[in-house]
Amino acid sequence: MPHTYGQVMGMKRIFIVITALTIFVIFLAIYEKNVSVEFGIATSIVTFVYGFFLSSVFGFIQRKFIDFSTNMADLSANTQSFYDMMRLSNQPKLKEKTKQVMLEFITSLKTLSPRKYEQNQDDIDKLFALLKEFKIKDKKDSNIFGRMLSNINSIAINRERAEFFGDRFFIGEMRFIFLLLTALVSLMIILLCVRTWYLIIFGLILVLTLIFVSSLLFNMDRMRYGKRKIRDKNLEELMECIRRD
Repeated sequence: MPHTYGQVMGMKRIFIVITALTIFVIFLAIYEKNVSVEFGIATSIVTFVYGFFLSSVFGFIQRKFIDFSTNMADLSANTQSFYDMMRLSNQPKLKEKTKQVMLEFITSLKTLSPRKYEQNQDDIDKLFALLKEFKIKDKKDSNIFGRMLSNINSIAINRERAEFFGDRFFIGEMRFIFLLLTALVSLMIILLCVRTWYLIIFGLILVLTLIFVSSLLFNMDRMRYGKRKIRDKNLEELMECIRRD
């Protein structure tokens, strides 16, 4: 499915960043001074610390993002399996009640921020409560009921994990330190490269890359990157499948 992961920054934001950096470089070039050896050494130390910090943060965010994506995929699959089992049970009244609750549950997964997934916990309780009305008439119904219990238990676990991984990492002092270090490294790069035109281009590319990676990390932390693929698209298809039934 093309274009389902969305944009990290967008062309408009990239253009604004490039324009701002260009103006800043021109301003520095007007007041150009020689860069001391001590400043070069300090820049090396800061970039080393920043690289280690960025690598650690990226590893943590990446694991959280992958775990959230995996749980959303499992949640979608288990939800579809649960409803298909209900269809096989040939209990139309119970199926209609289940259909309404599941549509409400899936809608909440799609519209709510992952940080607010605790609000759809009640839908899991409703699904468990509906199973009290399940009528076991033969061995087939007994097997279906057992599988449905297994599915709804998996749904509850997936929902809980999605809620856990939906919490943000870039908050408070972590957000401040990350932004401060990124700004400091960007400034040092520009100051080192401002003396020569070809180094200015190299420096602008490096700074733009830092801003791009930072934007990607923030979007992954907020579960915004890949939202269309991970949540919207799959859940919309699941809802449409249930509505058509």
